[in-house]
Amino acid sequence: MTASSAAWIKGVLRMFASQGVESSRLLQAAGIDPAQLDQPNARLDLAQVNRLWRLAVAASGQETLGLDRELAGRHIDLEVAAAWVGSGATLWSVLENQAHYGALIDDASAFTLEREHPDAWVTPTHGNDRAFPRQRIEYSMLAVVLVCQRVTRRQLRPLAAEFVFPEPADAHRHRMAFTCPLRFERPANRLLFAADDLALPVMSGSPSVFVLEERVLESLLAALGPARTSFRVAQELVRRLRQGEPHADSIAASIGLAEAALARQLRAERTSKDELLDRVRQRMAHEYLAGSDAPLAAIPDLLGLLDEREFSIACLRWFSETPADYRLHHSPDVPGA
Repeated sequence: MTASSAAWIKGVLRMFASQGVESSRLLQAAGIDPAQLDQPNARLDLAQVNRLWRLAVAASGQETLGLDRELAGRHIDLEVAAAWVGSGATLWSVLENQAHYGALIDDASAFTLEREHPDAWVTPTHGNDRAFPRQRIEYSMLAVVLVCQRVTRRQLRPLAAEFVFPEPADAHRHRMAFTCPLRFERPANRLLFAADDLALPVMSGSPSVFVLEERVLESLLAALGPARTSFRVAQELVRRLRQGEPHADSIAASIGLAEAALARQLRAERTSKDELLDRVRQRMAHEYLAGSDAPLAAIPDLLGLLDEREFSIACLRWFSETPADYRLHHSPDVPGA
């Protein structure tokens, strides 16, 4: 049976809920027992998943449901990205490994790789006959782009995206999601990745950067307590730092506030975006230095800092030690650390 993992479906349901589609009613209408999703290694067959998507599209009234980078990025299961880390030295070898074993996210999202030298197509195995809800296929393809982006820590942009479905009357959301030339009514759904992107190295080491981020968020949640807006901003900062320092306006937009309103709410919680940014960087620096084997030269980029000099200055302010000394004194391999 071709099926989707319960963990992936839970993320999809959270995405639906963020768009006003209530999960329990959706599962009831689809004839799915919610307890099924909590079973270890549970799977939903493809017909059930397609039914969920059709019902969610109808309930939300959104023909482009899920076709949003920020929205999808918040609800893709981080374990998916973590599972890729360490499985290959470059993005190409990671993709090759995942294609060989038949799954990107689960067996319903298997894909094939085809070289078009020097580039390569990633083609989902399922959904090329138009029998699938286009929204499910488009969300899955966007997930491929975002997971590739996460493991390489780069803003990847496919060279092209092709779909078996007809061109929508307004393709704006598609253009914003894939940021590349779009082609519709093609024989297969597929994404073309550039050779330079395929050659990018992936983050390696243990624990993975994605698990590390979750640990940082847990500590921030405990520290910030009822300061809800502060935590939401911190959460966005943790997710985005690998792409450089986020601007206040984009942080505000991502949590549904105007920039001025965000500043007011943070002042009411006795903080600011800049103070939260410094706090997040300090906690992440601790995790990278004390809890990972990430190369020292790579950490400034992960924190959205300019270079190693800026990172050293920040570490001296945070910890009264250089990055190398802090790692030496706080590594779990050091007795008494």
